[in-house]
Amino acid sequence: MRLTPLPCAACRCRSTCATAGRGITTRRGDDVGLRVLVGRKQAVVSTNDVNGEGLDTLGRARRRHARAAPEDRFAGLADPSLLARQFPELDLLDPDLASVEVLEKRAREAEEAALAVTGVTKSGGASASSASAAWCS
Repeated sequence: MRLTPLPCAACRCRSTCATAGRGITTRRGDDVGLRVLVGRKQAVVSTNDVNGEGLDTLGRARRRHARAAPEDRFAGLADPSLLARQFPELDLLDPDLASVEVLEKRAREAEEAALAVTGVTKSGGASASSASAAWCS
C-alpha cells in the first residue's frame, strides 16, 4: 500500500501558570506533527524534539502507526475537484507570541479574579498561553 504524506503542522507555544503562593512557571516549546495515510488507515504523530533525532524518529513512527491503525472508510484525501482554489484574506493570524511578562500578568489577574469570588479560598492556579502554528507541505 502506498504511503501518502499529508501536510505537517509546526507549532511554537509559550505557556505560563500562576499559582498563589507558589509563584510562576513558564514553558516554551516547539512541536511538529505529521498526519499520514496508508490506504484507508491514518495516523497522527508528533514530537517536540525538533533538533535531534526526533524528526527521524517521527518519520519512522508515522509509517508504523499508520500501518497499525484500523481501516477507516472515511479516511482519505478529497477529490481534487472538490478542493478550494482561492482563499479570502481573513486576517486571522497574529504572528507575535505574547511575551512572558504579558502571560504572567494575565495568569495572575485570572487567579486574583477567581480568589475574589465569595466563598473561594483556594485555587489550583490560573494559566495563560500563546501559540502560533504553521502548515507546511
